[in-house]
Amino acid sequence: MKERNTATKEGTADSIRPARPWGEVAEFFETNRQAWETSPQCKQLRSILASANTPVEINKIVAFACGKFTFKPTSIIITHIVERSASQHALILTLRDVLSEKKGNLGGIACYAQDPGYSDTDKSILEKYGIKILSDPEGFLEVDDATVVLSFSPNVPVRQVVADLARPAVMIWNRIMVEEAENEEEGAAM
Repeated sequence: MKERNTATKEGTADSIRPARPWGEVAEFFETNRQAWETSPQCKQLRSILASANTPVEINKIVAFACGKFTFKPTSIIITHIVERSASQHALILTLRDVLSEKKGNLGGIACYAQDPGYSDTDKSILEKYGIKILSDPEGFLEVDDATVVLSFSPNVPVRQVVADLARPAVMIWNRIMVEEAENEEEGAAM
């Protein structure tokens, strides 16, 4: 029996996009983590971070809305979504490793992730890699001046909430193309 939204009676995202078995998802995540680690973007990030002088000693990473990677890729779009999600979580691990090396304390940086969509499989695999899963609003409460904050396509105003709570050492987020296109159209109309 498929899960259904109580108001619309439509299938939920989890019932529409079936999940894969734990072993398959774990292998998928590890493959994508290794692909990220060998990518030119990761090498460039490592170089930048290694040479950067951070004014504060970073002691944690908090990631918001990195997405789930357990969906069975049933289309090119779903494949892209789960690969992107796996890469975003791999980024957390890269940041932890590079910043820990700079600090001289391997594994000394705590990693947290908050996303309401995580399945039990997502949580289990991420915890295996040392990423603690937090529920809303726990992620926001973890942010302080010695935190790296990651946020990718959240459906809540993460940057604004975080800015009201603390001034994290680093914030990394993606650009939202739809919003930018709308803003450009509004600016052109003025």
